[in-house]
Amino acid sequence: MILADEVIELLRSAQRNALIVAPFIRSEALTKLLDAIPPEVETTVVTRWRPLDLLAGASDLQVFDVAVRKSAQLLLRNDLHAKLFAADNDCLVGSANVTNLALGWRQPANLELLISVPRTQSGIPEFERTLLAGCVLATDGQREALKAVVEDLKSRAQQNASLADRLGEPPSILPWNWVPRTRTPEDLYAVYSGETEFGRELLDAMQADLRAISPPASLDLAQFNNWLATMISQTPLIAWIVSEIDHTGSVNETNLEKKLSEMHIDTDKHRARDILETVRRWMTHFLPTRYETTADSLKLIRAKTL
Repeated sequence: MILADEVIELLRSAQRNALIVAPFIRSEALTKLLDAIPPEVETTVVTRWRPLDLLAGASDLQVFDVAVRKSAQLLLRNDLHAKLFAADNDCLVGSANVTNLALGWRQPANLELLISVPRTQSGIPEFERTLLAGCVLATDGQREALKAVVEDLKSRAQQNASLADRLGEPPSILPWNWVPRTRTPEDLYAVYSGETEFGRELLDAMQADLRAISPPASLDLAQFNNWLATMISQTPLIAWIVSEIDHTGSVNETNLEKKLSEMHIDTDKHRARDILETVRRWMTHFLPTRYETTADSLKLIRAKTL
């Protein structure tokens, strides 16, 4: 039996819920898996959308359309590496991504392994809770922004062999609980380009943020800004702030303190205020919609378009 048969048999058995977790997902393979799940079953798909993965073809952005068409929730987590397929109380864990090569639908297939274990087995429930706590809901806006970044990188890599080589370098992983440190995000490109004439504390903060976000070398300013925008919008903190503002109109220090506590980030009222102001500067600089704080700096709101 090929791996795909085992996965489809498992997913077809679902009566209440199904979960598909893999860093690399191709839309053709995902369609086959979702087709096996009964339509009344609540289905969640978790993957990661990192520009270099997409550029290499390890994943594709059409999975968003597949998930929408199949009424499955699509979640993103940048640091994802695990592979898991679950239906009700049973699951398969191992090495296989959701691709034709991994699941055996294309030959010669990858050598992969999936082991059947109860979903209640020690470690699995804890993994799922940790996984979902750091996920971000995939949106059409994120998909379109990433598509533009990937297409631009592909075009420039075809014209620049040096850039193509650098794009092959493995990036670091943006932590799910990342919080920006840089107070002047407009200076990040200068540091990325090699400028070091900043105060030590500021330079350390900018270098730490750049290491976390890991833009590839040789990007121009527009590419750099687009890269950072797509990456930070996938972090739980920024995604939560955007969602809160969309639904309630603002985010204040009290809300932010609670969210940071949920993310297990130690803070106090003074630091929460500092983080709120730092986040405002990042969102105003990198995200297309402008955000601003109120006069007393207690709330982050969406600026009105005149």
